[in-house]
Amino acid sequence: MIRVSEAAPWDAGLYPEPARAAPWSAERPAHLAFATLWCTGGDPERDSLVRVQALRQAADGRWDSFAAFCRSERAPSDTLAAEHVGARLAREFGLSAADLDGAPEAARALEQLHAFLDGRTVITAARHQARNGWRARAGAPALAVLDLAEIAALCL
Repeated sequence: MIRVSEAAPWDAGLYPEPARAAPWSAERPAHLAFATLWCTGGDPERDSLVRVQALRQAADGRWDSFAAFCRSERAPSDTLAAEHVGARLAREFGLSAADLDGAPEAARALEQLHAFLDGRTVITAARHQARNGWRARAGAPALAVLDLAEIAALCL
């Protein structure tokens, strides 16, 4: 703790006057959730979504989770491309082709994710991916999304 002056007692706090809410302060969203999209990039037209994960708080305070692997909607054009995709999944995500066997297509996994997050403010590491590209691809309604950079900016 930092004392404001030598005359101030240690328990006086950082400021001599009581702290007031900043004029831009807002109420905490009533229903929070957290989500992450594991994808090879942010463009759904050329990149692949390989996994979605989310966490939401239930009314009783418990946390519910959702996770699904996603099968690519586009098959690699040849064997060499398939090997490249497999190597990239292993290197960047720690996944193998077996992890994705039987997984739903990305559009179906996104539908399930959006149903799980419905009515909540979602905190995610990459707002653009969650809000624009992949949401639009799934045809899902817009979500209230905050990313970590926005939250950090509010704390400055």
